[in-house]
Amino acid sequence: MKRLRLTSTRFFLFGFSLALLGPAHAEILVYGTKPKTWSGSNIEEGVKTKWPDPPDNGTTQEGFYFWELDGVDRFISGETRPVVTYQGQTFYPSSVLVNHGQKNKRVSGSNTADGNPESHSHTYYGRAVGPGGKRIFRALYQQWEDSSLDGKPTDTGIGMLEGPCKLISVGGGKTGYYAPKLSFQLWRLDGSFAGSIGSFRDGRKIKYSNWPMVLYQALTREINNRSLNKSDAVIFAVGYLFPGYTELDPLIDD
Repeated sequence: MKRLRLTSTRFFLFGFSLALLGPAHAEILVYGTKPKTWSGSNIEEGVKTKWPDPPDNGTTQEGFYFWELDGVDRFISGETRPVVTYQGQTFYPSSVLVNHGQKNKRVSGSNTADGNPESHSHTYYGRAVGPGGKRIFRALYQQWEDSSLDGKPTDTGIGMLEGPCKLISVGGGKTGYYAPKLSFQLWRLDGSFAGSIGSFRDGRKIKYSNWPMVLYQALTREINNRSLNKSDAVIFAVGYLFPGYTELDPLIDD
């Protein structure tokens, strides 16, 4: 991943739940995160700098990411995200980006279902009963980019989402153990051998980041009460969130 993709890792990732009643079925969860709460570092040739940079060239002050769960132990892949035609453009929507300072908002998405045809990822999740009977949610994530397409070393990352659960109604008649807050930690090994490839082949970038994420329960319930799929949920949310803000044209990656 040449840069951090926030939605499929853009975000990529995301979604979960085991129903207390009835059969398991896919549902949508909406988590928000603010770049000012992110922490992380990029280390290249011994020089440490801040990473990641905020998305959208630093103008996004809050991002809303849509996670689709499948049963009890895996996320649904990007290929299940339907294409939409919205504001005259046909694309795969994946998130909503908000600028509170300028009071505007926009849908973010891509021209491919997985957000990056060179990228491959797997995410598996589950719950366990921790000390004191508290339910803990954890997801494990692996992502890599195909090195054969550009001849460069494979960029790869591993990540973990974790948070304590509470009984929460997420709409659609579904109540279960969900995490109101999550911490997403990501470790990466990136880049070509920009430095000392030589005998030791140690010229790669090392990256680490941590993002706090918050479940937006009211929006999540509205989406599941309407039985929306992931793409329709994003389009619904951009109108639902901050109705007084100006909506900009969609931001679509190639």
